[in-house]
Amino acid sequence: MITGYKKKKLGHPSEKLSGDVPRAGWRAVIFSEVIFPIIMAVLFVVAYMFVKAFPDSDGKYPPSPLIRIAVISLGPIVWNAAILLTLFLISLFLGPMLDPVFPIFGSVMAFIAHALGVVGMIGFFEFLVRINVYLLCNFMLTFINESGSLSCGMCLTLSWV
Repeated sequence: MITGYKKKKLGHPSEKLSGDVPRAGWRAVIFSEVIFPIIMAVLFVVAYMFVKAFPDSDGKYPPSPLIRIAVISLGPIVWNAAILLTLFLISLFLGPMLDPVFPIFGSVMAFIAHALGVVGMIGFFEFLVRINVYLLCNFMLTFINESGSLSCGMCLTLSWV
């Protein structure tokens, strides 16, 4: 979208029906890559905060949904920043000493950074799933207590958790 300019290849059969395609203008790129995602994020945050603004069956209000949004969205960024800063300092001080003796030191450091980044992403995803399963179970238990009956699908879900 941003780089390149597609030109027809003379005599190429797949290019007969298409002309030269210029790259996208900067206004289109700014709108589609910056403004539209910000608008979507604001809409989703407002909708999420609206859903979480109601009290539960005990009359207690849940904690601020902005805290959960911040943990889930900024947590992996902070995790990766901490890992990269730590590995940068290790490479800065140990790299000159170990590079002549251990020539794949840079590759090992890159592997450790990528592996810990993947572990962090999986960990935060599991944290998000566990929170949602916990909230779903609380909702179902509240439903059981209020209605006195439970459908088979909910029984299977509760027995799984």
